[in-house]
Amino acid sequence: MIENEKVGSFLRELREKEGLSQQKLGMIVYVSRQAISQWELGKCVPDLQQAIALSKLYNITIADIYAGEIVTNKDKYNSIMEFIIKSEMKRTRKIITLLVTTIIVLLFIFLSYYFFNVYNKISVYTVDTIEKQYVVRGIITKSVNDIYINFELNDTVDNLCLMYNDTKLNCIANNNYLVIKESIGYNEQLPELSHLKMDDFINNLYVEINNDTKFKLKVEKDYNNDKLIFNKDDKTANYEEKYDNNFEIPEKVKKNFKYDKEKNIYLYNNKKDNILINYIVDSNTISFKKSDDKYLHYYAYDMNANLLFHYSKYDLKNNETIIELRNEKITDDITKNFHNHYLNKYIY
Repeated sequence: MIENEKVGSFLRELREKEGLSQQKLGMIVYVSRQAISQWELGKCVPDLQQAIALSKLYNITIADIYAGEIVTNKDKYNSIMEFIIKSEMKRTRKIITLLVTTIIVLLFIFLSYYFFNVYNKISVYTVDTIEKQYVVRGIITKSVNDIYINFELNDTVDNLCLMYNDTKLNCIANNNYLVIKESIGYNEQLPELSHLKMDDFINNLYVEINNDTKFKLKVEKDYNNDKLIFNKDDKTANYEEKYDNNFEIPEKVKKNFKYDKEKNIYLYNNKKDNILINYIVDSNTISFKKSDDKYLHYYAYDMNANLLFHYSKYDLKNNETIIELRNEKITDDITKNFHNHYLNKYIY
């Protein structure tokens, strides 16, 4: 339909008639001199936007540009314009197809990365064990590269060790709160843990107290990212009444916490807020664990005495406890923050 050489000759005549050089014309219509030369040699023709600029400059129609002459025949004018419209629609479809294809490819790359590196690779396990006078509560978090373990014992002991079968992973003295990090893959310090499967690991965790009492930890999976888009927070409300005792359980606890009748505790695990709360009915004490991008904050509160008796701040990045305070060492600012952001928000 369009004769490139005829169009080129026509454009050259129009330019020369106006006394314009190829360089000057290129500056007017915002193309290079080489592009002007390609048009006039018949190797290509201007696109629609360039043709509109040329038609305004020479005071002719777009049909005249693509016909290579001044069109006077109405039928020929309509035919050329129809061809231009169809050509532009075809070009637009190619651009849209290219964009859609690019988006699909990028989405595929993202999903491939997610499935191979993230999907179903993050899990959270709860540690909840009662052995005679000892109560162990905590969380085990498995990421792509590491396993984070943190738990507390209801009593401060002379020596507390976390063990995998008979291998001691970490020990602390004169404390009741333990946090460790283990890398997934080869473990140079503990080769027996290298490439260990997670199920085998959590099913063989033990606590040793004062080098003589050893008991197995009860570990249960609480969460893992096995959903592509949404990971629903399965926080469960449980209205079952407490055991008979002398303590009055707050209504907000009975309404929003999950009650474990066998262990006589109320549990609250809100993944959106990154907070885990254990309300131990027998002792009427509450523990709060709240994590953010950098730190894990731990609070222990005695409901009987209305007393915050333990606070610690743990640096997750550097794997170390920054603050460890008990009883009278806990400042008024920490107590005020605890009441405002934890006790009043989740308990009362």
